[in-house]
Amino acid sequence: MNFRSKEIFLCEISYAVHLADLIKRLKGWHDNWDGVTLALVRDSFISEMSWPVRPWLFVPKERVPLLEERLGEIANGQALKFVPKITPLEDVQPWRYPYNRETDCETNQNSTESQS
Repeated sequence: MNFRSKEIFLCEISYAVHLADLIKRLKGWHDNWDGVTLALVRDSFISEMSWPVRPWLFVPKERVPLLEERLGEIANGQALKFVPKITPLEDVQPWRYPYNRETDCETNQNSTESQS
């Protein structure tokens, strides 16, 4: 849930070349969207579904065009029952901000030793 934007996200990540399993899941959600949102209300103890529910999809940047093409096929020419948010994996923290835990641990250890 994003309280700032008042949205509920169903996050999915795929590294797959053809995105077949991701598309299969999204097709299932599309075909059963009313059931998906009812389950969210039930399982999250939300009194009503007043916030929009959106899949938030994370895939490698080079797979975004394929994902967009396959999303168009899910509803057989009709509008999807949800509006997905798509983020390339390269745009998330581990890719943008490399973080080396070993270097961090060595720095902390050296800092502790110098204080002794």
